[in-house]
Amino acid sequence: MPNAQAGAPPSPAETAGRQRSQPYTAGAERGDDTTTLTYRLHRAGGRVKSAGLGLDMLYPAETLAYLEHPGADTAGRLRSALGRLQDHPPSELLSAFFPQDRATVRQNLLRSGLYRPFLKTDQGPPGTFLPFVTAADAELRAYRIAQREGVAVPEAHLTALLFENAAAREIAGRVTSLYRSFELHECARALQELAQLVGFSSRRAVVGRGLFFFCNASAADAPITVPERVCVRVERMVNELVQRTAAKAGHARRLYRDGSPLPEALARADSADPVEAALYFQADVYLTLDGDVVIERVQLPDVGLFLTELPSDGYEVLPQVQHAVRPLRDRTAELLADFPSPAYLLTRPGVLDAFEDTLEHLEIRALRAMAASQGVELTVWSVRDTHRLPTGSRVLLLNVDLTAAESAPLLERCARGELSCSPDPFLKLLAADMTTQRRLPVKGRQLEHLLRTIRPGGQMHARSYHEMHRGIDRIYQHGAFTADVLHIDVPGESTPVPTLRHSIHSFTSLYNTCRRHGFPELCIREVPVSRENSVLQSETGPHLAGFRFYFTRV
Repeated sequence: MPNAQAGAPPSPAETAGRQRSQPYTAGAERGDDTTTLTYRLHRAGGRVKSAGLGLDMLYPAETLAYLEHPGADTAGRLRSALGRLQDHPPSELLSAFFPQDRATVRQNLLRSGLYRPFLKTDQGPPGTFLPFVTAADAELRAYRIAQREGVAVPEAHLTALLFENAAAREIAGRVTSLYRSFELHECARALQELAQLVGFSSRRAVVGRGLFFFCNASAADAPITVPERVCVRVERMVNELVQRTAAKAGHARRLYRDGSPLPEALARADSADPVEAALYFQADVYLTLDGDVVIERVQLPDVGLFLTELPSDGYEVLPQVQHAVRPLRDRTAELLADFPSPAYLLTRPGVLDAFEDTLEHLEIRALRAMAASQGVELTVWSVRDTHRLPTGSRVLLLNVDLTAAESAPLLERCARGELSCSPDPFLKLLAADMTTQRRLPVKGRQLEHLLRTIRPGGQMHARSYHEMHRGIDRIYQHGAFTADVLHIDVPGESTPVPTLRHSIHSFTSLYNTCRRHGFPELCIREVPVSRENSVLQSETGPHLAGFRFYFTRV
């Protein structure tokens, strides 16, 4: 651990004052707008985060038959058709759960895990990512995945072993090469060989329980291009969301400083002087062929620069994604030049103590290298050691659980103005407010009705399937939902639970998830991407995909 007394950074007020810059006026260079913005969307591009599989598998012919002729008979056939996907998963679906064995995959398919490769945009094997660029004269159109490439990254806890063991490095190289070309059977054997050599069976960790992190890079049939007019629209929408939430965060911080418990401070927060502007962040946005622009969430900051730390030798697709991200890295490095030295980066205890989360480790490595290029020493601390930071420290905050007890000193010191933190922790705590997705809180009698409707029965049959479909239709009518895909935020779950309107199994899986967490209050969000309006397709059909845009403080 670095010496907490080393150096004497300026006070947060001095630091924040020095970092203020002239506001950016969107479109001023083009003479078409005079909207003053705090954050600028970078036109270098970014990445598309997509579900790994298209939606066609979840829409068997029996779906249309039931919709056209709803009844017990067609409901039973529809349930059987989706059940075959669970009982006899095709190779594409099995591959989405690599390196899990077939028995473990089958258990996942019995639960909501079935929908992860179709209805979510995960970083791992169930998902994929592609580069995108922006252009003034472009039109948003449909693209098709033309090439895929597997990327295998040794987990942080394995890296030291590889450094010391030449035989382990050779096998790890084989794992990387085999996964790159999706030779999964041989890759699984190499993984087993490596595990035996280093004495690995399993480990308890929140993130990074295996030997490798696996993800998939893809390229489309043409460069995915976002029109400038869409960029301008996204830029305005995100600025409005972040600025409004920053004012709310300022009030929450003041309430917390004055003695309100954290949940009460967040719930009562209205508006006040905004917290300090974040250095950078990423916005996940749904774009559709219908012209919809929906801000799903603002990531404060989440990982993304890690991509520039991945070795690209032997890859064809990965360098294309890195090319889109590298200018974003350069811009962030410029912003870090304003930091005092030393500055501090806070991460979760498990990242440092248990070598969890290799992506966070790579992100930290990138940020430290960027800071060093600007003459800034960026030292890495666990959030549990916040109480030891010198007053006046400048802090970068990564993916920390701010509701955990270990984060209380960070909140207290930021609320008292002793630390200058980017992003401000109270802004990060209110990140769920930064969305334009339609959201419906579900609690009280509404929650009881929902749970009663989707509760699985002991003996399900064709008639009960039809009755449950009718109950789900009533939920849709009551909530005025129109999207087939819903994402349900369940307290206790790290990511939303997806449902599909015509899949009873997705709703009974939601019920079981709620039961595991004591039936908490829920929040339902509509996903605007559908089979008809998706901008990304493949041999398995239209994909659920979102665009991750990069923003920096002006």
